Amino acid sequence: MSITTSTASQTGDLPGADDVAVVLVEGDLDIRTAPELREVLRGLLRPTGASAAQHVVVDLRRVTFIDSYALGVLVQGYKLSRAHRRTFELVSTGTRVASLFRITGMQHVMPLHPDVPSALHERRTARVG
Repeated sequence: MSITTSTASQTGDLPGADDVAVVLVEGDLDIRTAPELREVLRGLLRPTGASAAQHVVVDLRRVTFIDSYALGVLVQGYKLSRAHRRTFELVSTGTRVASLFRITGMQHVMPLHPDVPSALHERRTARVG
């Protein structure tokens, strides 16, 4: 698994959006690898610090496998974002991720967006808190 963090400006998804962190996850996201993602999300969602972000988009389109432990890490990120009044959006078009979300009912809590621009639209319309 690899994790790359950049801003939406750097990825070209939304020019000028330096307050949006895009976390690109590639490979298997499971009990062995998800703790690394948890630490990245904690760093981005903490209330202060140089790496803190107002908006976080986790791009799971390149995830080849996801387990329930990793889902728990995403839920923790979502809860942390709410606690610190930040937005947290997920991007995925993969059937494995969508299946896990559908089976667990999490798509109602954390909807999956088809791409980063769609997820960024949510940041403008979401009510945080």
